[in-house]
Amino acid sequence: MPVRELYGWTPRTFTRYEYDSDGRMAGSVSWQESPWNPQQVSLLLASRRENIGPHGVPMDQAMDENNRDKFGVKVTRDYAQMAVNKVRKDFEKRYPHDDLSALSYRAELAEPDG
Repeated sequence: MPVRELYGWTPRTFTRYEYDSDGRMAGSVSWQESPWNPQQVSLLLASRRENIGPHGVPMDQAMDENNRDKFGVKVTRDYAQMAVNKVRKDFEKRYPHDDLSALSYRAELAEPDG
């Protein structure tokens, strides 16, 4: 399963319709886009090739005693996840007695005002 599906993305389904000379539908072909785009494939192959840990460092380096106290850590903020967390907390406050476990949240970048 590609990472983006874990975050709620689902592949789109496309359909092409074919019509005869009288304008009646003569057939259709449907297909689903691949969940594996080039970036997803690259991420998967890189993680398999280098055994990257959740911290972004290859595990052989992360577990090497010679590297103890040699790692710097860059802290970044995921603003999309912040927005999802806020909405989730708001729902939990507004609906404290409802089962919200089946809800999924997907952030979308808003179009700039202009």
